[in-house]
Amino acid sequence: MNLKIAPSILSADYGSFAEAVIELSEAGADYIHLDVMDGHFVPNITFGPQLISALRPVTKVSFDTHLMIENPERYISDFAKAGSNVITVHPETTYHLHRLVHQIKDAGAKPGVALNPATPISAIEWLLGGRRRRHECSSFCRNSAPSTTIDSPAVSPEVICWRSPTWDPTWTWRRSNV
Repeated sequence: MNLKIAPSILSADYGSFAEAVIELSEAGADYIHLDVMDGHFVPNITFGPQLISALRPVTKVSFDTHLMIENPERYISDFAKAGSNVITVHPETTYHLHRLVHQIKDAGAKPGVALNPATPISAIEWLLGGRRRRHECSSFCRNSAPSTTIDSPAVSPEVICWRSPTWDPTWTWRRSNV
């Protein structure tokens, strides 16, 4: 298994994001994980494409941008132009997931799909082309349950899926193994 490290900067000092990205890059991170929240899909509000654009010049490490926002299709172009290499969305936030995945690809980024624990894998099986395999760990999933990495000829081999962590990791583990 090819394990990759994608630390999130969400816990970093907001006044020192650039320094945190540089430190993580120098430490060997494979990706920098950017959690974008809008205060609607999830209760917190974080940052947008302006911060990603400001951070892009400080590292060559790929940015894995996790959009926890409603109507992500409105912002895909902005995040791709800002420098996001991977853009991950939730199927719960859009009516047209297949179109959204292709929109991400057309914008020049790799698409990813994240599932909340209560969302069954069947919500995206049609997108997967019927092929999936279980892994004990995911390069895009820290402090979470085992994930499903997708081989999808219908979309692209780069589509990555995982279950978002919950406050109760025991429940997440059981739910992910159903």
